[in-house]
Amino acid sequence: MKTNSVLGKGSLFRVLALAATLGITLSDVVSAGDLVPYQGVVEGQIVNSEGTVTGEAIQVASHLGKGVQQYDGGEISFDDPSFDITLTKGAALSVAANGDVLLLEYSLYGYFVSLTEIVYEGTYTIQPGGTGRFDFPSGVDLGTGEIVGRATVDGDTGVLSFEHTFEGTLYSVGAGRGSKK
Repeated sequence: MKTNSVLGKGSLFRVLALAATLGITLSDVVSAGDLVPYQGVVEGQIVNSEGTVTGEAIQVASHLGKGVQQYDGGEISFDDPSFDITLTKGAALSVAANGDVLLLEYSLYGYFVSLTEIVYEGTYTIQPGGTGRFDFPSGVDLGTGEIVGRATVDGDTGVLSFEHTFEGTLYSVGAGRGSKK
């Protein structure tokens, strides 16, 4: 009895040739636990009340889609006389389009370029303890990256409106789901 291959004669060769043409190799396949590129843009407002930062922003990011980023408990300080600004111990909850939560910490440093405008840069570090596909194991590198942005300060209300981009890495999406190491 003759059997026919689902792929047909020479199909494996054609698939491998196509993969080689596109530059795809077995090393390009992302495995659970790999760090993958993570980037996006965040735009929102924070309030500095006696040195404590709270606020909310809209975030559009790879592996999250469009979601919300929430800030609570970060600190802001002004280094006189240069008016440099240091934001330290900041934490954010990034809520993905489907409700999964990604936790991160950030550290920012900036300076005034005018009476109301600040430029800043810094870093983020992904933290364990998220939910859904971001329920990552502790004790492994979950990702880091760089942040670059601008902000304006409303002198009357103290509200800081900001927009920044970020680029770095993230523990592969779904890799930590359900695993606690």
